[in-house]
Amino acid sequence: MKKIIITNLLIFIILSVSCKKDKKIVLAHQYSGSITYEYSRDFPDFSCVVGMPVFLDNYGTVTFGDSVANSFEGEDIYYDGLGTPSLKMRVIGGIDLISAIGQYQKMDNNDYLIVSVSARTTGTKFVWNWDAETQTWAQPSTGYKTAINYVDTYAKGQLMFSIAEACLNGSSIKDTVADVHGNFIYGYTLHLMESSN
Repeated sequence: MKKIIITNLLIFIILSVSCKKDKKIVLAHQYSGSITYEYSRDFPDFSCVVGMPVFLDNYGTVTFGDSVANSFEGEDIYYDGLGTPSLKMRVIGGIDLISAIGQYQKMDNNDYLIVSVSARTTGTKFVWNWDAETQTWAQPSTGYKTAINYVDTYAKGQLMFSIAEACLNGSSIKDTVADVHGNFIYGYTLHLMESSN
């Protein structure tokens, strides 16, 4: 029985060592950092960011940690060309990173992290119109819901982040979407720094 256990242990050690030898070191350094998702609006004016830890080892293996959801809230008044209040809007909600997978790739002698990531934005939008007669905010005319709930999932397929840029000021991929009273911005940013082996 003792011989069998020792033999099995030796086989396990030999296999472990040979597996490590099979893995090829592709990076001179290991990297750690985070990938962040930003959701912001011009009207009402606010910005919300949520992040997820990321680790890239010498073998090009990418590992992501857990994300913690973040909440947002914004309220603003829209004025017409004469400076008269026209519309008041309030939004409340939250964002979170749902999932992320990644792989290292070298192209044209540059290092890249290819990431597929998905984020979710949930919220409620409240709208009021300015009543010039009563000089107060009123619910919109009938047929228009005063509170609108929305869920939006933002995924852009495979994103290519430059590791060199990520180590400097961050490598960003963002979309700006026009709205009636401004813009939405959805985007991802990768920040990395060299870490000890």
